[in-house]
Amino acid sequence: MEYLIIKTLHIMFAGMWLIALPVELMVRKYVRQDNLTGAELYLKLGNLLGIIGLTGILITGVYMSVSMEHFGFFRFATPGQHWLYTKQFLMVIMLIVTFAVLIPQAKKLRASLTGDASVFETQYRKMRNFNLVIHILVFTNFLLALSRYFMN
Repeated sequence: MEYLIIKTLHIMFAGMWLIALPVELMVRKYVRQDNLTGAELYLKLGNLLGIIGLTGILITGVYMSVSMEHFGFFRFATPGQHWLYTKQFLMVIMLIVTFAVLIPQAKKLRASLTGDASVFETQYRKMRNFNLVIHILVFTNFLLALSRYFMN
């Protein structure tokens, strides 16, 4: 029963993280129409979905991997578990990009909201590009999770 609850939460957090791309695409329209309000909405939604999704995935994923299934971390030599260790490696990359690039870029974008429009456009373009990288990695992780059921 515990495994089912944790796995359900893990899937819900993954869904939250996956839904961030369509939400971002819809909010981009508002950024083009109204820089200030649209950009604030873009930052708030991205921040909310990212923090909840990332934190939830990390906690439930680590708990399932270590405590429930005894897979461990980065044991690439274990037969049949390459999908999991590739997901873990991609998660580390996502964490690095998020903390080293995305968060500082979001701070710069927030600071540029009241300044020059060209500075805002440059910061916003950079933020969108880094978000796209994160979305691609999240979707790749999702596909790797699904591959577990089609392997073996």
